[in-house]
Amino acid sequence: MDKQAIYDYLKQKNIWHEITEHKAVYNMADLAQIAVPYPEADAKNLFIRDDKKRNYYLITVKSEIRVKVFLDKTFLEAPGLIGVHPNDNTATVWLRTQDLLTIIKKHGTKIELVRSK
Repeated sequence: MDKQAIYDYLKQKNIWHEITEHKAVYNMADLAQIAVPYPEADAKNLFIRDDKKRNYYLITVKSEIRVKVFLDKTFLEAPGLIGVHPNDNTATVWLRTQDLLTIIKKHGTKIELVRSK
């Protein structure tokens, strides 16, 4: 569904909603620069899937205030590299996994290492 189809669906189903049109935002800091009517209700969504494209997840958190990072332990194994998007899905930045963990921890974010398989 495109944006207009969603608006039409909400209207057709008689679901209360308000629309605030604004410039594109890419993170919560960008959104904080925009006057929105309900800042306490801001949410951050992350849509992810597994590597076999069988399971999809939508994670929604309130304003991204505190996020816990879950990282697969296998990224720490040789060669110890990880590829991440630099807030733009047209590029990949390759880092040593340990360096990424250091950056994340430096900003006060908790990390839990997990084993995916």
